[in-house]
Amino acid sequence: LGSPSRLNQSSVGIHETRRRWFGGWAEKCGLTPSQCKIIHVAGTNGKGSTCAYVQAALLAQGLTVGTFTSPHLHSPCERVQVGGRPVGFRQFTTLVQAHWPVLEAEEWMVPFDRYLAIAIACFGESKVECVILEAGIGGKLDSTNFFESVAACAVTSVSRDHCALLGDTVELIAGQKAGIIKPGAPCFTPQAQAPQALKVLELVARAKGSELVRCPPCAAPGFAGRPSAAENAGVAEALVKCLLARAPSTRHDRPASDLTQGAGPGAASASTSASTLGSTASAAAFV
Repeated sequence: LGSPSRLNQSSVGIHETRRRWFGGWAEKCGLTPSQCKIIHVAGTNGKGSTCAYVQAALLAQGLTVGTFTSPHLHSPCERVQVGGRPVGFRQFTTLVQAHWPVLEAEEWMVPFDRYLAIAIACFGESKVECVILEAGIGGKLDSTNFFESVAACAVTSVSRDHCALLGDTVELIAGQKAGIIKPGAPCFTPQAQAPQALKVLELVARAKGSELVRCPPCAAPGFAGRPSAAENAGVAEALVKCLLARAPSTRHDRPASDLTQGAGPGAASASTSASTLGSTASAAAFV
């Protein structure tokens, strides 16, 4: 299948440290699967867009949503969104100052880990009902993969990326992405997923007792002629429909099939540009 991934060879120990730490941190911050719906998204292409579509769909149901994504373009505040908007500069710096002594003491942390820790603290403080986590690199050994259970997960289009870390074949890379699949939680993937990746996802899902759902592209008119956007929106649409069927929201009567129509192809950039935060000084302690 190709060369073993460097993550498999050298990162299992540090991942276990991260998993235990973030699990305890989330519990301390009041952010657990029993208190909110956790949605985890991995993949090579389209995971950011898929997160944006899921976020827009859940917001349309009147739910409070916290979203963690990467990287940021202008300010680290962009990585942490509540209600579809990046957290304010003042709130971000207040969180950093409040938790920095704890984060500084964890010498294993890299900047991504500290952003994630701040996001968890922010979501707990905001008492969000849903959390969307975008994996950084891979999935199995990624810092975001610390919850023992999730409401749902998604693996978007998989191809060769970060080969030095994840492996040099699509199968090996898909194995890392599939690491976010959790027992009993459905996993959503595009109908057009690469065959090599699909085989791996099917094997992992079967082994973990998870239903793998292959999602057709979203048929909303706004996605006509935009195959990649339609593919990502299709995954988001199926995922949100499943969540609402399991625990329907009573706040709005908007049908799930219409949800992604409100999240056009520029959803992620639109939410980011909604707040021009200017200075990136708050990143200094993280870099």
